[in-house]
Amino acid sequence: MQYPTKLSCILLALLMCAACESRPAQSVQQADTPAPSPASSPAQQAEADPTPDVQPPVAPVVLLPDGESPDGGWPTLVMLHGYRSSQRDFVPVGRLAAAEGIAAISLPAPFERGEGHYHWKQGEPEHTHAYLQGVVGKLAEAKDGKLDTGRLWLAGFSQGAMHSVHLAAKYPDAYRGVLAISPAGWTPAPDAVVEPEVRRDFVVIGGRAEKARYRDSFFATRDLLTKSQLPVEIIEHDGGHRFPPNWRAQFARIFAAWADETR
Repeated sequence: MQYPTKLSCILLALLMCAACESRPAQSVQQADTPAPSPASSPAQQAEADPTPDVQPPVAPVVLLPDGESPDGGWPTLVMLHGYRSSQRDFVPVGRLAAAEGIAAISLPAPFERGEGHYHWKQGEPEHTHAYLQGVVGKLAEAKDGKLDTGRLWLAGFSQGAMHSVHLAAKYPDAYRGVLAISPAGWTPAPDAVVEPEVRRDFVVIGGRAEKARYRDSFFATRDLLTKSQLPVEIIEHDGGHRFPPNWRAQFARIFAAWADETR
């Protein structure tokens, strides 16, 4: 019987070590480490900063009603687009609001997710509130009193809709009402609604053909607001994760009612 030499044993040990080092990590480390989220890419490490920069990545779109603004400025609607979208998506909606006597600001989200596409901070509506208030405050100064920012209306789609619901639920003195279209995204529906000193209006829209996780977000939002005993209108349509087919007529009706409340 031929035994291995000392040199061959050393070579065998080195080969075994090399194999161990090249083997991928197994279940212990992977089970204890949460899966990376879309917000963890190097391009979005700035999200760790709790203080939002009120300088938007691109210019917001501001649409004013025709004629002279009333004393104190036009009632103002701020629109929050969905994930990986931009302020351009809400321009047609802003025109509808302006036609009803409401100034409209289509606000780009603060974080870029690919060139020309933006998103709101994952799980932190407080960040969105501070960012929105800072940007809108600067716009109001530039517009010489044409914007009434004392109490804002909100409209949002998908991620922007869910953040809008959170803002109105948590900061009732800052927001007068919300049009939430297919609320969804990384942020779950809020757990509670702070009691307001004055009336707030909520309109929540969802498509019956949306994916299950989007429907779950819609149901959670609907149930929370219904239990809050605040004025809430629930609208469902047969489409998917998008505006309802008759959105122009629906949104114009909502904006006209909001404008009447401010007169």
